[in-house]
Amino acid sequence: SRPIYREDVINGKIISALAVISLTMAISSLASISVSILLHNVAVTLDDIVRICVFIAFSIILSFAYYALSLFFSTFSSKSSHSLIIGIGIWIFFAFILPIVSSLVAFIVLGPPPARATAVFNMTRRQQFGNFTFPRESEELLNYRRKLTEISSAIQSFSINYHYTQITSSLFGFVTGPLEFGQRERTTASISTVLSTRIADIMILIVFPIVFLFASYMVFTRRQEK
Repeated sequence: SRPIYREDVINGKIISALAVISLTMAISSLASISVSILLHNVAVTLDDIVRICVFIAFSIILSFAYYALSLFFSTFSSKSSHSLIIGIGIWIFFAFILPIVSSLVAFIVLGPPPARATAVFNMTRRQQFGNFTFPRESEELLNYRRKLTEISSAIQSFSINYHYTQITSSLFGFVTGPLEFGQRERTTASISTVLSTRIADIMILIVFPIVFLFASYMVFTRRQEK
């Protein structure tokens, strides 16, 4: 009989995990999108279908990245449940804790917003929204918010969730124009433009699981049984 090598074991784990993740993400995404289309009676174009497929592909990569992380920790643990808990903990940190921490750090660095948060009401510059009237925000506050976003984004860039969000947000449209309320415009870039402008985010999202898979492979295949 043919002996089972360590390489075969970890290769089987990786292939089966990738297959399960791909199938699960594809079915769940297509099901939810189909239900939304039926409920809202939205006309779907070929461009929409391509964007959805690209979105599913990057969602699979993100999920597989967390699997690669869990697989890496499993090589140092005798129980798979331990690596699963660690993987879930890291996901919770990246998804929920890090955004809060980054905003808090940015606020500590910049301090509170300027006292004159909004410009004095000017009848010729008011923005109408329904029955309510909002003043345009002062340039000082806009600069403060830009710096706040820059610092927060710099910290969150250490998370793969951040790069995934940057890609998917650009894929389905992004906001342009001044930050004043009522002055923003939503535009949608072509898929080729999104992929070319987000190449750094894409590379990080792809390289992350590759690094941990390679590390897991090296540790698992070279570890000696006690």
